[in-house]
Amino acid sequence: LQSQINPHFLYNTLDSVIWMTESGQRQEAIQMVTSLARLFRISLSKGKSIIPLADELEHARHYMNIQQIRFKNRFTTEIQAKPGTEGLYTLKLIIQPLLENAVYHGMASAEDDGIIRVTAYREGEDLLIDVEDNGLGMRPELAASLLDEDRPEVRTKGSGIGVRNVHQRVSLTFGEGYGLTIFSEPDEGTLARIRLPALSQEEAERRELREQIEEGLRTLPPEYRAALVLREMQQLRYDEIGEALGVDIGTVKSRISRGRKKLRSFLVARGNFSPPPPSKETGKEGRL
Repeated sequence: LQSQINPHFLYNTLDSVIWMTESGQRQEAIQMVTSLARLFRISLSKGKSIIPLADELEHARHYMNIQQIRFKNRFTTEIQAKPGTEGLYTLKLIIQPLLENAVYHGMASAEDDGIIRVTAYREGEDLLIDVEDNGLGMRPELAASLLDEDRPEVRTKGSGIGVRNVHQRVSLTFGEGYGLTIFSEPDEGTLARIRLPALSQEEAERRELREQIEEGLRTLPPEYRAALVLREMQQLRYDEIGEALGVDIGTVKSRISRGRKKLRSFLVARGNFSPPPPSKETGKEGRL
């Protein structure tokens, strides 16, 4: 469900760059290539799935810079983060699919009076991100169906597939109560609202590390993974683990030790973990 840059968007952007270069519009071509490069840099984010809100909003700005050049400023864009959102983190690449839908659906008939607004603000312990346009709008029941998992996928511009993926990614990552809500009326525009927990840098890094640990566990041999999970996550005694797995205590300890080493190596290689220092009392390496 991880959002990716739409290959059609990439092709159209590069095609526009070539056309502008050939027609002497060098400044616009430079601006578009610069935004495209920064867009990709943020998309990569060193492999992280949770990034600063400021980076996510910058990604949205560069995406809209490109679209406004391509559509010859048929609409304007306003992107802002209200006070109280400083230092917060968000799941990455969740705004761009909503902007894509607003551009290709909401602004379909815009001439020069279209407006797309992105507003990030805090509500209690949650972070809300609104993507609003004054475009065509749609019937409320159609807006609700965009998030329906049983709705047939029709891959067209503004079809809502990216919107649904945003909802699923947020819900799967943060749980029930978080995700996307869409409000719309015909000829009155559309408001797509993302609700996430308001994550600090520390909370974001802890969640990122937990995801890396889960990924690392999946790379371990089944016997190591089972022993390590029962010990580290379920806090069972060695004899209880041995009884559950049908092996002796010596085998349990060996599997846990080897599993820890392999998991540490995986995390260190991903650049998301520094091994705990040796204990001053025992000289042994710290636990995960």
